[in-house]
Amino acid sequence: MEQNTEQVLVSDKERKWAMFGHLSGLLFVLVPYVGGLCATLAFWLWRKNTSPYVAEHSKEALNFHLVMAIVQAINSALMVILVGFLFYALAWIFMLAVVVLAALRADKGESYRYPLVPRLIT
Repeated sequence: MEQNTEQVLVSDKERKWAMFGHLSGLLFVLVPYVGGLCATLAFWLWRKNTSPYVAEHSKEALNFHLVMAIVQAINSALMVILVGFLFYALAWIFMLAVVVLAALRADKGESYRYPLVPRLIT
């Protein structure tokens, strides 16, 4: 799957808000399952009407954290048979890496689509 790295002309302020949209999910990841999801949902609702660029990035972050909440819930169920601990750790590492990458791309003025994530919110 090819990443869209098309740059668009946006202000510095819009790029920073888009970057914060991605990073907002990391603020509350210590709250299991829904921490990152609630943070990105709140951010999207707050900033979605300010700019199409910010709305695009914050919606993408919301989709990602929604999928991650589902994945972590499944991983928790799999912990009964111990394999969930491995998948849980791998999911956290994946989440951290792609959120930082998405934030960096947003700050550069580029579009970003999280890999392996279906678009549940369009």
